[in-house]
Amino acid sequence: MKNRREFLIGSGAALTAPWLAGAAAGPGFHLGCVTHTLFEKHDLESIITILEECGYEGVELRTTEGSPAGQKHGVEPSLSQAERARVRKRFEKSKLKLVNLGSPAEFQSPDAAERKKQVARGKVFVDLAHDLGATGIKVRPYGWGTEPDHQVTTRRIGACLKELGEYAAPKKVDILLEIHNEGHKEDKQMMEIAGVKSVGFIWNCDPADVVNGSVKQCFEMLGPWVRTVHTKYREGYPFRELYTLLHNAKFTGYTLYEGPAEGDIKEFLKKFKADWTKLTRF
Repeated sequence: MKNRREFLIGSGAALTAPWLAGAAAGPGFHLGCVTHTLFEKHDLESIITILEECGYEGVELRTTEGSPAGQKHGVEPSLSQAERARVRKRFEKSKLKLVNLGSPAEFQSPDAAERKKQVARGKVFVDLAHDLGATGIKVRPYGWGTEPDHQVTTRRIGACLKELGEYAAPKKVDILLEIHNEGHKEDKQMMEIAGVKSVGFIWNCDPADVVNGSVKQCFEMLGPWVRTVHTKYREGYPFRELYTLLHNAKFTGYTLYEGPAEGDIKEFLKKFKADWTKLTRF
């Protein structure tokens, strides 16, 4: 993992530090984290307590089904209605927003029966998100499967997103496709095929976003659908530019740290927030 100084320099903050010192604090968006590797061994109470103490505002709970290493928090589709109500009340009493659920649903399979199964899987997570008061569920395209024609797969994924988005819309749950390296033109096509307001993107801060040191080209293509950001420590990624683009687009969602902790988890989270705050002053 790169250290904080490298993160700030690689993000362009070193060039703007004197100006930032006098800038108004705070963007219109919020800081949270994804449990994934960061909190895989913590129960829900510990996650909420630590994030509140460190000044974070939101969390995306990765589920055990979607995380091979497991997740100790226990917020899964298997929860009873009474258990779901207890989880919802716990978040309502906290300063923390349950932003997304990290579902394992993916739609790149060439097998129609498998895609149908995955859409049904996604609907289970939509119901869970609705019951818990979460705003969205993460879904994913993992590669292109075995279909040689990527346009065919793109249309299939778009159709699955449309079906799931139409199911989720009346429940006020967003379907969020986590961008990987499928090809950003194809990602845009998926959104256009889905054509539902409840379907959008999780911007994943991948190297493929960067063209000639800038994410502007990619953001201009996909920005209208970005609802959440998975932010990281990633050397050379232009985070300052990304946050500026989000700010200018009046983005009001969550930027969620995704990755492991280095050293003590509380100290790490406080340092990450300090770095994030420097990069998001406008």
